[in-house]
Amino acid sequence: ELEEALAAHPELTVVWAHCGISRRVFHARYHKMLADMLRRHPRLHADISSFCRESVISHHGKVAAGWTELIEEFPDRFLLGSDMVGHYDDLGKTIASFTPLLESLSPATREKIASANAAHIFFGE
Repeated sequence: ELEEALAAHPELTVVWAHCGISRRVFHARYHKMLADMLRRHPRLHADISSFCRESVISHHGKVAAGWTELIEEFPDRFLLGSDMVGHYDDLGKTIASFTPLLESLSPATREKIASANAAHIFFGE
């Protein structure tokens, strides 16, 4: 369905929440499918939050294979997210959970996915 919508509306900018990952939708090579989607659809972006964060960064602080390379290949197409609504007491803890991923990236890519991409997409900055 996403492919059809993107093909039907090529001018549409889409931020795919959680990179499309959920507890029911995941595969060890999910990052390869996402890379193919990003190559085919230049206005598709991916939000790393919630289940996606849990799939990309293990509880032991290791970044899953292939994700650093994927984000480095598409540095303008990823955003970090918190999935918080209404209550932000744990925002610092949630954002800190991205540290292993951020440390695995180049400084330029780190800046883009941490803030610059969101500022560009949502505010035109």
